[in-house]
Amino acid sequence: MEKNGGIIVIAAPSGAGKDTVCKYLADKYSNVVIAPSTTTRKRRSDDNQIGGKVYNFVSEKEFEKMIGQGVFLEHSRFRENYYGTKIKDIQELIKKDKKVIMILDVDGGLGIKRMFPESSLIFLKPPSLEELKERLVSRGSDEPNEIEKRLKQVDYEYEMSQYFDYVVINDKLEDTVQEVANIIFGPNEYSINK
Repeated sequence: MEKNGGIIVIAAPSGAGKDTVCKYLADKYSNVVIAPSTTTRKRRSDDNQIGGKVYNFVSEKEFEKMIGQGVFLEHSRFRENYYGTKIKDIQELIKKDKKVIMILDVDGGLGIKRMFPESSLIFLKPPSLEELKERLVSRGSDEPNEIEKRLKQVDYEYEMSQYFDYVVINDKLEDTVQEVANIIFGPNEYSINK
């Protein structure tokens, strides 16, 4: 696959709002799509509410077979589950002149940047760690011990964010979406109010 500036990686601590921001962008702009993700995790009740994000659920055995076949552009293991993005999916979207958002962890994002230097890496930060914890608790999808694990990961994610092209504070959704749209399309090219 050749280098392409159409790849945008968005990474953030769990609960920082990356899925919400990406859904908003994909719903608002027809040329923005969220890269499909193949995973071994169990389906969650909110999977259907994450607009534009397509999940392909497979068994661990099937995923490992796909790794061996070289199917993935990137893949990682997070909280005992595999996640990966198929090369074929990204190639097809780029051929259609789409801006492809890949929702990844910080390590996955940095890996994409090494393969595609023209890609844009955007790290979303919550306004504060207290706000992040509140968001994780209020969404009600994680057990308290899982929330603590996710919060322990934040220091590492913040440290790695220094290698990203952009860091955006996700405080007010519309402001965040506009800032990310400016990064993707250039300042004043797209307004969320249009």
